[in-house]
Amino acid sequence: MSSASDEVSVWTMAAPSFGSRNLDLWRSVLSVEETARAQQLFSAADRANYVAARALLRNLLQAVGGLPARAWEISITDSGKPAVAGPHGAPLPQISVTHTDGLVACAAGIDVAVGIDAESTRGKIPVEVAEATLAPDELRDFTAAPADRREEIFLRLWTLREAYIKAAGLDLHFPHENFCFGLDPPRITFLDGPDSGRSSEWRLFNWSTGRHILSLAVRPTGRQSIAVNRRQIGQDELTAMLGCDSDLAIDGTL
Repeated sequence: MSSASDEVSVWTMAAPSFGSRNLDLWRSVLSVEETARAQQLFSAADRANYVAARALLRNLLQAVGGLPARAWEISITDSGKPAVAGPHGAPLPQISVTHTDGLVACAAGIDVAVGIDAESTRGKIPVEVAEATLAPDELRDFTAAPADRREEIFLRLWTLREAYIKAAGLDLHFPHENFCFGLDPPRITFLDGPDSGRSSEWRLFNWSTGRHILSLAVRPTGRQSIAVNRRQIGQDELTAMLGCDSDLAIDGTL
């Protein structure tokens, strides 16, 4: 499969737990740098999620870019986000990756800026948290909503913010940035400054998968519409797709 400039592929994988065999095999397609970064993470759960997310991302790159999963060079930008750096001479997809409790997800597209974020639904969101993180218009939507919908609205707004920031290569600045988000349909509004007329450049998507809410932010090169191709991948399916050798001997553990 190859990706056109008006397509973005999003792959997700449920991550309630991972078998050690799958994790070892997935780690075999990661770079030395990625393996070292995984080892530096504090908890076993964080290390497992990192390995799973990077293996999923590499398989998505294999599908989108047509080169083996191991062939892709992935660097870290100054803002700490992954970016495809090679191989040279091939179209380099723009990428984004996220992992949260019970889910890993990634997105890739050609000639687009792309960002993805996911959050696990976790119960009541305190008003104090909303006040500290949401823009005034967003906070009005949050407080006006029925109590049983506030968690959903908060997480939709929060993941839209995170997805946009990843796609734009920015950092979070609280209490409020110079932009805010609306829902139904998802949209961004720039409040002032040089970006005030650029809201129409962004395509925003927002959906839920059981216990998780996900958002995708895309800025295409022109004003074309964007097709989002979503696919859910199983853990054994990922191992098979990556062409991992089930008899491969792996040194070390997560």
